[in-house]
Amino acid sequence: MFEITLKFLAAVEKNNTTEWLHINYDLYQQERKRFQRFLEPLLQSAKALFPFRSELKVSQTMFRFNKDLRYSREKTPYKNHFGAEFSYEKRRSGYPCFYFHLANKNSFIGVGAFRAGAILEPKMRKYAILNFEERKKIQTSKPFQEYFGKLEMRAEEGEYEVLYYKSLYTLKKLFANDEKSIKKLTPEWQKILKMTYKEANKFIESMPKNQKHFFYQLCFMKNRIRDRKLSDELVISGDIFGEAKKGLEIAAPLINFLQNACE
Repeated sequence: MFEITLKFLAAVEKNNTTEWLHINYDLYQQERKRFQRFLEPLLQSAKALFPFRSELKVSQTMFRFNKDLRYSREKTPYKNHFGAEFSYEKRRSGYPCFYFHLANKNSFIGVGAFRAGAILEPKMRKYAILNFEERKKIQTSKPFQEYFGKLEMRAEEGEYEVLYYKSLYTLKKLFANDEKSIKKLTPEWQKILKMTYKEANKFIESMPKNQKHFFYQLCFMKNRIRDRKLSDELVISGDIFGEAKKGLEIAAPLINFLQNACE
């Protein structure tokens, strides 16, 4: 389905200049429209699975191809991928989302919460801790684990302690003067809220491997994203829509769970 698209995106990687894209602008428009046509029925499927503003259009879910060079270390003008985010609001809203990333040798599906911001992120974190077992049940269900894999810390994410040392302080602020909510927490969370950062890190590290990552993620990480890599062979084939729709269906319980926190 996306054979020409991947070739175009690979060419952008090698020729990432305004002059080159102007010469190949018709090809860019052709492949962007192909991506948009792919997204239209996928968005309709998503609207049946989790909440959206009814008037949300595909164009509002698609990311710009131009980079915002003010915030980019790498100063080439264009991205090397097409991306779209399905969430309650338009892209970059901070709400729980389903993300589709199309790139040469780097396509993937992502679900969860990414850069939720100062208002939504604390709500989702607190809700997930208060309903810890429900969230864990969703992420350890057989369909979810078979599709997105088990929750594990990846080597490229580095040490939690180095990257996310301030998050435990934020966590304590969420439950300050909220004894009613604290009483609803599991015993492990009640202990963590009384600990220093180092104590909490040591306590979680002592947990079984299949348990500790769920605590680490909520204690020390702001972004809660799970992803599934998509091979170029799959992306090129006619099976990619079915694969994306399957991902939507499996991700829906997690997205709905996180969305409940935002209401």
